[in-house]
Amino acid sequence: MKNDFESKREELLSELQDILQTAEDLFEEGKDAGSDEFKKLKKRLTASSDGYRQQLEDFQSKVAAKARNAAKQSDAMIQDNPYKAIGVIAGVAFIAGLLINRK
Repeated sequence: MKNDFESKREELLSELQDILQTAEDLFEEGKDAGSDEFKKLKKRLTASSDGYRQQLEDFQSKVAAKARNAAKQSDAMIQDNPYKAIGVIAGVAFIAGLLINRK
């Protein structure tokens, strides 16, 4: 799951960098070129950003679904084993307290 998340994150960051580069090109070429070139670059930027926006929304919905699933599984585990859950939480709190007081 983490590798999938990291690869999607890297892919989206790369695509966002492409959008920014296209936007920079748009403004640079728009200054120098005629209005037809400017319109063509603007259309290309709009098409790219729409595609990336859809990919980002899909990625966001997948991450949200996985988070909901993990929360449901955690809730079910705690409901089935409340004393184990309390023990684990107490252990984590104890270790955190030791680490904080160690400073």
